[in-house]
Amino acid sequence: MKKGKIALFIASVGLVGIYTPIHSSAEEVKVVGTFEATILDVKIPATTTFIYNPNTEEMISDHINIQSETNAPIYSKMKEINISEESIWKPQLVSPDKYTDDQWNNLTQTKSKEEVALGVSPLESEEWLYPLEKDKIWTNEVKMGTIRNHGVVNVKPILKAGTSFTTEDLLTANYIFEFGLEEGEPLVVEEPVYTAPNGCANTIAPNVYNYKDFTAKVSGEYIMQGNLMKGCHLFDGDATTEWMSNGLAGSVTIDMKSPTIMSSISFLSVSGQNMTVKLYNENNQVIETGKVYIADKVYYNPATRATYQVKTSSPITRIEVSGANSNSGFNYFNLMEIELNKRN
Repeated sequence: MKKGKIALFIASVGLVGIYTPIHSSAEEVKVVGTFEATILDVKIPATTTFIYNPNTEEMISDHINIQSETNAPIYSKMKEINISEESIWKPQLVSPDKYTDDQWNNLTQTKSKEEVALGVSPLESEEWLYPLEKDKIWTNEVKMGTIRNHGVVNVKPILKAGTSFTTEDLLTANYIFEFGLEEGEPLVVEEPVYTAPNGCANTIAPNVYNYKDFTAKVSGEYIMQGNLMKGCHLFDGDATTEWMSNGLAGSVTIDMKSPTIMSSISFLSVSGQNMTVKLYNENNQVIETGKVYIADKVYYNPATRATYQVKTSSPITRIEVSGANSNSGFNYFNLMEIELNKRN
């Protein structure tokens, strides 16, 4: 009870000072922050095994499990593969392309004992930050991929070898991996934008934008309004176009760097357009055509997103989007708000 009374008394005393006038003031505080370095923490097995059967050309191997405990995306590179000093059998490592498949299968006993090709195959996983660029890696200093923050991926040993062995041989090899913080791949604008001195022009010069998985070519022209041709345009680092015109026809072509299966393509636009979408296959044949209508919007209204659902399950190599002719006073078409949603 005594403690309770003391606390109440102290609180009452504290109220006495409230009526003292306080003049406002501004003081500067310099805040100095230190950002510590990211710690690389990766776990890989010390030893793994495989068995190669020359009678069936089958290789049975354990996966090399790579577990990142790093709180950031990291790259994984095949630094080196060499034959260990402790190996009982010491063949020469050669390129898998030194022989054709038929020649590998017909190497003599001597050649089978002398030469072998060793490599790795990164296995597909959502733990890779970007799509894998190579499914087989045989040479040194080649990047396998980028592992997500705290990601876990697997790599499988692979080989090319002859088929003529008189005895069972034991091979021990060292696979040396390199890991580091992913630097990222910045957007590269390959062509400058050509405009008149006042920023207006009659046509939009084709501009090519290079991305990791695809390149985009953006172009367009202004439509003659009687004897008057007018309009201004702007390209920014994200390949976004802004067109202010009473008549404009614009288009974008997306070329995939490898055939890609996708489920939908999303657009963000302020215009009155019936956009035509064409999808091409590896043989440059149109395999699907469709339209996406985006309702008229005035410039101060939010942009409208429309999604085109891809019907084909075939790999796509090119997407062509034609904006047709817009009569919108302010035509904003965010061409690179196209999302490539890959099916699993």
